[in-house]
Amino acid sequence: LRPEGFVMIHPETAREKGIEEGDLTVVSSPRGSIKIRAELTPIIAKDCVYVPGGWVESNYNVIGIDEDLDPISSQANYMSCLGTIEKA
Repeated sequence: LRPEGFVMIHPETAREKGIEEGDLTVVSSPRGSIKIRAELTPIIAKDCVYVPGGWVESNYNVIGIDEDLDPISSQANYMSCLGTIEKA
């Protein structure tokens, strides 16, 4: 249904960063970065973005935190991490 990955960003945050619906963005963390299209939505907090999984070209595992493993599941923390977003 969705041929390419997307990052959800609040419309006000997008406007502040000069990002419009469908723009290619760069989402970066201290670990890496991915290029991904913007989807504007008010359901995301203004200081957050959300990258769903499922696309090789925009794999959020590249920017996740892998040094801090969950003690029960031994899985890396891919749910949240410090990062930035800017228009590509």
